[in-house]
Amino acid sequence: MPLLAATTAQRVGGGTMRGLQSEPTERCRRIAVLQSEPTERCRRIAVLQSEPTRSGAAELPCVSPSPRSGNRIRRGTLPKFAQVVDLAVRPIGVLRTCFPEKLGIPRQSGLAGAALGVLRFSDDRPAQVWRHALSGLDGFGHVWITFLFDRAAAQGWKSRVRPPRLDGKEKVGVFATRSPHRPNFLGMSLCRLEALDLEGPSVVFSGVDILDNTPVLDIRPYHPENDRPVGEVRGGWLDRAAEPVLRVRWLEGAREAMERFLPAAAESGMPEYSTEQAGLLVDQLVGLDPRPAHRRGRDGDWYLRVLSFDVRVRVEQGLAQIREIRG
Repeated sequence: MPLLAATTAQRVGGGTMRGLQSEPTERCRRIAVLQSEPTERCRRIAVLQSEPTRSGAAELPCVSPSPRSGNRIRRGTLPKFAQVVDLAVRPIGVLRTCFPEKLGIPRQSGLAGAALGVLRFSDDRPAQVWRHALSGLDGFGHVWITFLFDRAAAQGWKSRVRPPRLDGKEKVGVFATRSPHRPNFLGMSLCRLEALDLEGPSVVFSGVDILDNTPVLDIRPYHPENDRPVGEVRGGWLDRAAEPVLRVRWLEGAREAMERFLPAAAESGMPEYSTEQAGLLVDQLVGLDPRPAHRRGRDGDWYLRVLSFDVRVRVEQGLAQIREIRG
């Protein structure tokens, strides 16, 4: 399993430091944003150890946290020396799912309950270590999966994106969405825990919304008494977002043709499906109308890749006809 280096602090131009509060007499660890060399053009995470002014700390502007200050720049202190630390993470394993391609993945976990994922743990540690780490997890019904949008990283991150549920017509800040094009390309999904195999070891989840062969960084249990929000819950732009839904009908012979492709998917390491389970999966995915925003709501033919086969769909007046299954 490769080591994934994360260099995630943001460079600030002109030598001005923003967002760091430091007091001359305070000795504590701070995370700050450092000015990178012009030719280096890289991001770093710096851990600063504050020192008293008698140690030679240089004065730099800082932002006052007081709301009445209007974020005025005031004088603070910055240590003369700072240790730059490279933050690295190792995936605990890889999630094999039924989604070999981006098109077809539900916009949110839990929307397609038949979508399965199998977490297979890394071999860089003994299997017994993972078994110990999994002890007690089987008593929970749902699990948070923290993963890496590794294939989105090559495209870079965007400060503003167009959510598909707004039909791609409106831009919002990336932090107000669940877009994969995030500063550190971290994803988090809440999925149902279906099975735990300590022999492998491996864990099976349902309701996944994650691309096949995705590196998983962590899993942790959903706590009903702690993870449910208290008080008023607001949906933001979701309150005016569309909920695309299609009626689904299979043409004669299409479901039977799908059966012969299922063994190849299981042999490749994807989750195992019966014909009935795979049919339900296709029903759920097509019914969510996963087409791009500019095509959603229109009639026409389109293809969806699921497991090891292609699904050919024709949409006419809100009815999605599954016309053909092919490898």
